Amino acid sequence: MNYKHLLTLILALVFATPSIAMRCGQRIVVTGDDVYRVLQRCGEPDFSYSRVEYIRVGGLNQSFSRTVPVTIDEWVYDLGRTRLKRRLIFENGRLKKIETLGYGD
Repeated sequence: MNYKHLLTLILALVFATPSIAMRCGQRIVVTGDDVYRVLQRCGEPDFSYSRVEYIRVGGLNQSFSRTVPVTIDEWVYDLGRTRLKRRLIFENGRLKKIETLGYGD
């Protein structure tokens, strides 16, 4: 590996935002943030989708478990042609996951 490739790799690692965080201009949102904070820092998403999933919670014994609704919101931010799009996944209003998609439009 030549020095040019090594330098590019080091710079990419230094400036890469981990999948638990996303940069919105000078601000950063992280997993655990609520919907309001993400809206404040990043603005309205380019696309959003909401659904309800039902999950079983409780013990191993059927008599102690129950099914509860969980609201799942997915937001997509298109950051432009030269940057990758991001999908933010919220569960009951809390940011749980940040995914990287293809390049923006």
